[in-house]
Amino acid sequence: MESPFNGSYYGTSHIWIYLLVTFLNLIIYLVPKDKIITSEKIIYSLVISIISIGGAFFILEKSLGFIYGYDTEFYDELQSPAILNSILFYFSSTGLGVLIFEIWLRNKKSSY
Repeated sequence: MESPFNGSYYGTSHIWIYLLVTFLNLIIYLVPKDKIITSEKIIYSLVISIISIGGAFFILEKSLGFIYGYDTEFYDELQSPAILNSILFYFSSTGLGVLIFEIWLRNKKSSY
């Protein structure tokens, strides 16, 4: 699955696929954690997934645009390789979500 940087401008957006992949990765990360209950794991994973996708998109768009530049002839699309965009997008969105959870869980007391 390609990242949002290399999608078709006339096709439909794959934002639900990005959200699902990040959500499932964060749920897998939270399964062994005992500080929060299952309903909190699901709700917080969904919220943090949305935040981390937005953050990863913003960070990668700015950094890859600075390194590789933009194609000014066609919709200002990034000129970086599609495989690099996809790997960095999924890795950074999941990593950002895990980082947010790690910081939050260090300061949270157990729910039960």
